Amino acid sequence: MPPRYFTVEQANRLLPELIPVLEELRALKRQLDALRAEQSLLQAKARGNGHNQAAEIADLAGRIERLVNESSERIAQITALGVEIKDIELGLVDFLSLHQGRRVYLCWKLGEPSVRYWHTLEGGYAGRQPIPGLEEP
Repeated sequence: MPPRYFTVEQANRLLPELIPVLEELRALKRQLDALRAEQSLLQAKARGNGHNQAAEIADLAGRIERLVNESSERIAQITALGVEIKDIELGLVDFLSLHQGRRVYLCWKLGEPSVRYWHTLEGGYAGRQPIPGLEEP
């Protein structure tokens, strides 16, 4: 499938659909991080004291698997729109775009009012620049 290219207006029109999915994805990631930390502690405890924690470990593994599946569904929702996820915790996404025949990314993260930045494909978040011609709010 050919890549989808976005204008600033098209990217901004997607934000109302994108925001709740990114917020859910970020919440799922935080839950996963907490459960994985709990799982590691429980496994270390089980090895250290010789007690069998198999039931608790299996329960955590099942909960983790469910959260991974939910996260995968949210990621698929976002990528089906043609949007690239760059950082789940920041809610950072890129929209492929063309500028003077050159491929670039329109860059947006949760909390920003609209898509107002771009960067080269190689530049990443650190190389973000204001989109020329857009007035700051």
